[in-house]
Amino acid sequence: MVHGARNTVVKAIDHVAGTLDADEIMLVPIDLTGTERGRTPRTLTGPRAPTSPPAPAG
Repeated sequence: MVHGARNTVVKAIDHVAGTLDADEIMLVPIDLTGTERGRTPRTLTGPRAPTSPPAPAG
């Protein structure tokens, strides 16, 4: 489990990914439901958002 400010969480995720040689990380937000639950992925995205194009809708 990782928690804290954005920079702390990003560094911890990078460390775990590097240690495990992972190329993919799954987030499981433990916030409340609704808008609060969506806060975790929104907080961690931004400048570090994936560079892959989004999957086609359909």
